[in-house]
Amino acid sequence: MFAWGVAAVPLVEVRKMFSGPERGHFYPLFTRREMACCGGSSAVRSLERLAGRLAAKRAVLRALGLPADNPALWSTVEILPGPAGQPRVYLCKGTGRAISGEGLTVRVSISHGERLAVAIAVVA
Repeated sequence: MFAWGVAAVPLVEVRKMFSGPERGHFYPLFTRREMACCGGSSAVRSLERLAGRLAAKRAVLRALGLPADNPALWSTVEILPGPAGQPRVYLCKGTGRAISGEGLTVRVSISHGERLAVAIAVVA
């Protein structure tokens, strides 16, 4: 199996998740470890990192052939920094079963700026 997925997330989308009446609803979509590693020197930088993580989660789900716009699945993909700072993908719950036993790996690349975050995921 070889597959890839791409996703883009406007920072305004993530900003809305963490403000207003829906605020508490979106916290479970990012793990505690993701929230901890996305903290930074400024709120804007943290939003950029979270938008990048969300784009990566969606890209991974698309690469696995799963619905990327289903918030219930976002928590099944965890994006954390590797030893050199590169993003690493950790799959849990049913998402991991999509590739378990096949010897496949998932790699992701993330880029983010002040308005948009994009990610590409490759399953091979």
